[in-house]
Amino acid sequence: MVTFVQPRQLVRRCFSGAAVSLNITVLAPRIIYQSGDFRLADRHGRPVEIQAQKQILVSRFSWSAVVAFAGVGSVGQLMVADWLAGRTHEIPQSAEFDALIDVLLTADDWLKRQRLQDRFHTFSVGAFVGHRPLFGVVSNFESVHARPSRVPRPKLHASYRRPRHVSVVVTGRPSAVLRIERQSLIGLIRAGASSEVVMNALAKISAAASTRETASISPRCFTSFARFTGEGGGMVHGLAGEAYVPSFMVPDQMKGAIDRLLKEQFPQGAQLRSFSSMRAEATDSYHRIQLREKPDDPSVHNNFGAYLANVKKDKAGAEAAYVRAIELDSDHPLALGNLANMLWDRGEIDRAEELHQRAFGSNPENVVARIKLARFLLRARSDIPAAIQLCEQGFLSENENAELLSIYCEALVRDGQYVAAAEHYRRLYELRPDSAEVALGYAASLQAMNGAPEIMEPLYRRVLEQEPENGVAMLNLAQLRYLLGAVEEAISLIRRSTALLADDGVKVEALFCWYAFQRDSEVLPEIKSLLSTGARSIGWDLAPIVERSVTEGHPEPEFLRGFGEAVTGASSLERLDAFLLWRQVTAE
Repeated sequence: MVTFVQPRQLVRRCFSGAAVSLNITVLAPRIIYQSGDFRLADRHGRPVEIQAQKQILVSRFSWSAVVAFAGVGSVGQLMVADWLAGRTHEIPQSAEFDALIDVLLTADDWLKRQRLQDRFHTFSVGAFVGHRPLFGVVSNFESVHARPSRVPRPKLHASYRRPRHVSVVVTGRPSAVLRIERQSLIGLIRAGASSEVVMNALAKISAAASTRETASISPRCFTSFARFTGEGGGMVHGLAGEAYVPSFMVPDQMKGAIDRLLKEQFPQGAQLRSFSSMRAEATDSYHRIQLREKPDDPSVHNNFGAYLANVKKDKAGAEAAYVRAIELDSDHPLALGNLANMLWDRGEIDRAEELHQRAFGSNPENVVARIKLARFLLRARSDIPAAIQLCEQGFLSENENAELLSIYCEALVRDGQYVAAAEHYRRLYELRPDSAEVALGYAASLQAMNGAPEIMEPLYRRVLEQEPENGVAMLNLAQLRYLLGAVEEAISLIRRSTALLADDGVKVEALFCWYAFQRDSEVLPEIKSLLSTGARSIGWDLAPIVERSVTEGHPEPEFLRGFGEAVTGASSLERLDAFLLWRQVTAE
């Protein structure tokens, strides 16, 4: 979940320095909280206002962690907040927890550029490894086993402890937090306070600490949490009315998705101010814990169903999980949609449509339900007008959803509205420039309306760079190159494409092009066999290929014209019997 506000500009200043600020970590068997203030110091140890966020949430398949640092804010041009976000982003999703500690220990590479007396630095790590809590300190002057040293060591060292009870650990400036304040946090955890309440309490304690250590601790802070069930989140405190952009409060691996979300859902501009996330392990134990902890949460049962379907290949179990989710929430859109898709896959089209309609009807503003229904109507029912209308109704709001736009473009192409499809694909391509599927759709719609080759050719080549075995892109590029006079390249592409195409309708089109390019009658039996089984390239215009081939001297121009019309379904196959060449062909 993300929360947005309208943007305002802020110049963020970061300064170097080794003055140590404050991190507070609250450890409990089922949840870990952490706060980190925004204070940095210059090279002389003088406080400067904002600023760097010195805390992040890192989530991988088998562990989640909140990580904060206190101490050195920058070394030369290296900003420690940037370094922390960037290096943790590089940790593979399948990596073990030790990979995080290994990354933090490499901070010695830039810490050694500081004078030893200015090198005080600590990373505080609260983590759930699997589902067990663990606290770690990576520091050159602090440890979980001893009081802070007055002299930093030359290198960072990692120490750990596994908390069995609720506890509070303060690093950086531990004396700035009172015993009664620590006890109050423990009391909130034991009383089952909500995450928001605890994070606000942490922020108040951090602000109170700043009045005792004004030179080292900022009154403003960032707080975050991680649960043993995988959820996590964060909040900014003390910045009301200021346009602070928390660049690193989102796990870096989420940035691309959130950037796309901002662009698609808030084209007028928006700014991220808070977030929450969830780690989902593909393991039986993970889902057992989720079901045990939240037995009445329909989303947990829906997620379990998706796990059973996608990982365990247990369709019966998945269906039962989706049904249980719907029993708990009769209008749960994801469970309804997932169950509908299962029914669709096994041919129960009417029941599938009933569930898709139910999911959409219960909440027409739910864009996911709208997308699923539009896709079903288009692909299962071939109800192109209904799919188009459903998409257009969804565009009445000022925001534009890329997935809905994708379905709309597909429907326009199937309806033969190539000019409109090309225009909407252009907009979709702006939203998803890295999508090979969108690039192919954009180029193909342009080609269907005899668009500009200088736009189409780079799009096809980009698709083939990403997907070298994409037979459709190869076929379309072959046709384009043939029309541009690059016959040898076109022949090479068409030969390769025929071996990659699974759809008979597209394959018969490719074989026809092979015959038109090379006048190779050896492919005619295979084409005749495919045509006799009903294979057609419906809606595609082969006339430009035919006329180019005739111009190049094809010996059977009238047969070629009728042949092209039969391949696209524009005329009956029987009309080809008027040609001796076709009558002599024996279908394979």
